[in-house]
Order: sequence, then C-alpha cells, then structure tokens
Amino acid sequence: MCFRMRVNFSIHRKRGPGTNAPMPQTRYKMTQPKTAAARTSSALQRRASAIALAFGVSMAAAQETAADPAAADALPPALGPVETLWKTNLVDAVLRLRTCPETGICAALHWVNPSDRAAFDYFGDQSTKKTFRPTQQDILGLCDYAPTMQFNQVAPNRWEGKLHMRGKGMTVNVRATLMGENRIDVVASKAFLSERDTWTRVAADDPRYPRCTAPAR
Repeated sequence: MCFRMRVNFSIHRKRGPGTNAPMPQTRYKMTQPKTAAARTSSALQRRASAIALAFGVSMAAAQETAADPAAADALPPALGPVETLWKTNLVDAVLRLRTCPETGICAALHWVNPSDRAAFDYFGDQSTKKTFRPTQQDILGLCDYAPTMQFNQVAPNRWEGKLHMRGKGMTVNVRATLMGENRIDVVASKAFLSERDTWTRVAADDPRYPRCTAPAR
C-alpha cells in the first residue's frame, strides 16, 4: 500500500521591529488513494445513474405517445389499400385513391370546384356536354364519380395502365409515378399527344376539401 504526502506551508509576516519572525509551519497529512475496486464502483454508479436517466426519459416519451392517439397512429402510406386524397392541377378537384385487386388503382371524385367547367370537360357525360353549358349543379353531380381504369404496378413506385376520360370520349394511356409521400406525376398519352399533371397529397381532414355530395335529381 502506498501513501501520498501533502505539505502545506503557512508563512506569517513580522508584526514589527524586534519581533521574531515565526518559522514556517509545516502540516503533514497522509491520504490513502482510492483502490482499483473503489474506482470501479464509482464508475459503475455513474453508469447506473445515466441508464436510469435514459430509461426515465424513454418512459416519459412512451407515456406522452400513449396519451396522444394522433402521435401513436402513423399516417397511411401514400398509395395503398387505405384511401388517400390527391389534389389535381389540370382541374380544380380532389381524387380519392387506393390500391385495389380489381383494377390495380381505384379512384373516385372526392371534391370538385362547382365553378370549374374543366372538371366537366374531363369527367362529365360526353353525350350531354355538347348540347348545354354545365351549371354548378351539373358539376357537383360529378361527386363520387369513379372513372373506368385499369392499372398494373410495374415498379415499386410506378403504375401504368389505361383511363377512360368520359368527358373527352376517349381512353388514354396513363403512367403514374409516386414521387415521395406527397406527389404523383401523371402522364396521359394518346397516339402522339400527351398531357402531364402533378397531383399533390392533401390531408383527409383538410377543411378546404370536404367530401362533396351530388345533388338529388
């Protein structure tokens, strides 16, 4: 066993002429250094405290997530069996999309701007749109309309197929590419003509796009 020696010197000034200066006072204190076992015990205590703190933070986060159902529920995938909403740009409308075994992708008109006649040009009845100017009631009559389509998934984020544009009286080839979680690039083509659109994902509870209802006939 080894000992360390600590030496402290205290020096006092003379108090005045004729006063003998005191001799420096030396104090000796012998201390015993920590053994290897003591150092190991101290390190283990610090590590245990860190683990306890981390465990406490994790438990608090878990309790907070359990108390907030919205945080616990993950958003559905961008395009999967659960319906998601997508805002189109060519027409002022929102589509409900989901994957389905029947046609690869199933779609329906979720919301439409009743003042946007272009929506009727795409989705309206071809036999009537040439004979009269569609009113807002006619455009709202498109609510929940499900266009005829057939798609196949050709890559993890790409679908190809055909879509019948009732308003234009034609069936077009369509390529839809999922670009991340919030955008779909759509290209429709017929012969040497093509048209491109970008669909943007919107929240299911977005107050700007409530689910519309076709007026009673």
